[in-house]
Amino acid sequence: MKEQIQQLIAAGQTKDALGLLVQMNGDALLLQAQYNNGEKQFNLGLIDFSEWQRIQARVNFAALEMAGKPTVHSGASASHGAAAPGHGGSTPHHAGSGKATVFISYSHKDKGVVDRIAKHLKENGIEVVIDREVMKAGQSIQQFIEQSIRQSHFVLSVVSANSLTSGWVSKESLAASYAEWLDEKYFLPARLDDEFFKPEFQLTAVRAINEQVESLRKTIKELEEIGGDPRDLQSDVAQLVDLKSNLPKVIRKLKDVLTVDLREEHFNEGLAQIVRAIQGG
Repeated sequence: MKEQIQQLIAAGQTKDALGLLVQMNGDALLLQAQYNNGEKQFNLGLIDFSEWQRIQARVNFAALEMAGKPTVHSGASASHGAAAPGHGGSTPHHAGSGKATVFISYSHKDKGVVDRIAKHLKENGIEVVIDREVMKAGQSIQQFIEQSIRQSHFVLSVVSANSLTSGWVSKESLAASYAEWLDEKYFLPARLDDEFFKPEFQLTAVRAINEQVESLRKTIKELEEIGGDPRDLQSDVAQLVDLKSNLPKVIRKLKDVLTVDLREEHFNEGLAQIVRAIQGG
């Protein structure tokens, strides 16, 4: 089968080659997802032809390399069970310390499960960048996010109903998945629940955002009436409006890529899959 895969790639039939490779190695789902994601973005006009060519070249190289490795069976167990890099190759990246570095994007409401994820990654020799551990007092949140994404090799976006209604997490997800700041960035989405798959999720989320906006605007009006300065609250309103605007894009992105299942019943399998993705199989 290895020779067949090589022939298909040489003939420009990457999709067919990946289909065969998945049968040999379950972790090839990562490459398949990356290729499919790149193809969709190109067809939608989100990336130009030269970028699409670069994605194909990286996938082809990684597929040939993987085809020569022993078979590895993926631990994925859900219908959307594998992580999908946004614009990276499959060869692991390493920081100067010799470790792969992962920036974890999450909602503080999910702190407990994120602590378990971070602990497991560290135990497997992966360097973790997480706000409460490395963010300096007084540092700009936006500056911290941009710097962390730039300096990390991977962005692990822990997706949940909580994270998708957090303005900062949505911005992190968009920045990483569309590679707005760094072309060679891995985007690894992992889900704690399936809420975003439900048709009514966006409706419920937008209603909640609208309620927050209306409450803030009422407070701003009252503050202005007594001569107060509402600029801080106005920034909060702008962030919520931006979140509402970006939410459909984030949800669409997550539906289009494969996500690691970190629901409790699949947690250990999902963690093992994330480690394999980061360490290159």
